Amino acid sequence: MKRAAGILAAMLALVACDDPSDCTSNAAMGYAIVFAEDAVKRRIPNPHVADFDLSTWKHAGDGLWQITGHADTKNVFGGPVRAYYSVSIQCRSLGDRRSWTLEGITVR
Repeated sequence: MKRAAGILAAMLALVACDDPSDCTSNAAMGYAIVFAEDAVKRRIPNPHVADFDLSTWKHAGDGLWQITGHADTKNVFGGPVRAYYSVSIQCRSLGDRRSWTLEGITVR
């Protein structure tokens, strides 16, 4: 949870100087990570207790972000579960804002 709080604080600092037309910026990376974690939360048990750990994130060109990592959560019986994920997200610049689209997701 400390790591998530640190990422959130860094993202908030980046948003202050964000250029919404730039899909390759550090702020865009932060948005991509949050978008990816939200998509994963919709596919794992007990998402409210999930603790995310990023492995990699990269801008693959043309606004496409690829994010991989794992989330530690609990199954319906309270036992620990580690879910590995890979998410592809497309960023499109719409002038004064960005549009995000989930292109692909794998959770195992």
